[in-house]
Amino acid sequence: MEIVGDLPLMSANEKIVSLNPEQIPTKSEMLKGPLTSLNTTGESNSELIAANSTSIDDLSANVSKNKPKVDEELMENKEKINSRRQS
Repeated sequence: MEIVGDLPLMSANEKIVSLNPEQIPTKSEMLKGPLTSLNTTGESNSELIAANSTSIDDLSANVSKNKPKVDEELMENKEKINSRRQS
């Protein structure tokens, strides 16, 4: 039996088959949605680019703000793991 990740191949396939019927309607709606090429203009593209730029700036600010805490948590976790290994 072939293994994919931690799952046997057939089990992985079953998960994919059960997920696809849920995803098909959602993805079909996305393809028909407001972002199709028929509905775009230079102005709407500029608005979308500006909105995305603002989102990226916000995300970058959050990443910078959270980095020290994440680094601290990672270091604490590393120390716990090393401690358990030495036990």
